[in-house]
Amino acid sequence: VLEYDGAFWRRIPVPGTTFLYGLSVGSDDIIYVGGIGQIGMIRDNESGGKAFTSLIEHLPPEELPFIEEIWEVNATDQGVFFGGDTKVLRWKDGHLDVFAPDTDSVIFDCWSGSRYFVQGIGHGLFTIVGDRLEPVSRHRVFREETVCAMLDWEDGSFLVATKSDGLYLLRPNGLEPFVTEVDTFIRDKVLNKVIALSSGNLALGTFHGGVAVVDRGGRFVRLLDESTGLPNQTMVHLAEDREGGLWCSLGSGLARINLRSPISFFDQSNGLRSVLVWSMERHDGVLHLGTNSGLFRLNRPEEQPGRAIFESVPGMQGEVAALISLPDGLLAAIDEE
Repeated sequence: VLEYDGAFWRRIPVPGTTFLYGLSVGSDDIIYVGGIGQIGMIRDNESGGKAFTSLIEHLPPEELPFIEEIWEVNATDQGVFFGGDTKVLRWKDGHLDVFAPDTDSVIFDCWSGSRYFVQGIGHGLFTIVGDRLEPVSRHRVFREETVCAMLDWEDGSFLVATKSDGLYLLRPNGLEPFVTEVDTFIRDKVLNKVIALSSGNLALGTFHGGVAVVDRGGRFVRLLDESTGLPNQTMVHLAEDREGGLWCSLGSGLARINLRSPISFFDQSNGLRSVLVWSMERHDGVLHLGTNSGLFRLNRPEEQPGRAIFESVPGMQGEVAALISLPDGLLAAIDEE
């Protein structure tokens, strides 16, 4: 495990495993981790650092073969849940409970904010209530699609995110589609992670297209991908820090996005080749740039949601030194030599 304090990185060894897939911080500031053949917790030690303690010894002997790959770790007020391929473990009050749905494997498990859900192949959706695994729904979506996130929603409903079939709302009377302006995008790019941001918006992380941000009505807000500075567009995990920064665990590497920055940056990836910008003017709601290589205007192509592209204005290839917006048009001072 790597810990970052804002200036320096520190490595915390976790013996007994070759790879960690999940971690979660509890309200007691204990870090819970899980991976290949290992689950445990990281706590402060007497020397002022942090040390790992395995929880494997608390597992019943007959369950030891289960500890192969733990994909999800969620520290909640109902215990700490470790989700694997076939079962879910819960660490609570000093011992481990084992939950196993009547299915060949567990596709997905998560903490919505108030309930812990488990999806079983061909069997539907379950939830953990007390010491029992209770059925919730056998809807086609839960039997056939791969769910990648569930979040508490208004009126006791739950937002359900699937990898290839979009978003839904699970209400007391059934499941209904949650339509967004990026439905085609998240299906094509394969949705993988969804989190609620402190702003109230939703961050939709995909395998092939970066992160789309929408509001709670499903309206598009912005797209974060390679064109905005991400090293790659494979979103493995998402998390928001206390300052509103969005951390992205990528297919290769790690990135932090300052979602609250008032500054937008445009370069060659946005259509601005090597130019000198002499003037800027917003006309009819569109930003125009006067450069040494002509006049450019900012466009947002419908086929590329979230992308902002500067396009050259035909017939305006000279040096544009000044721009003035008037009610009947845009004036440009041009040196055509």
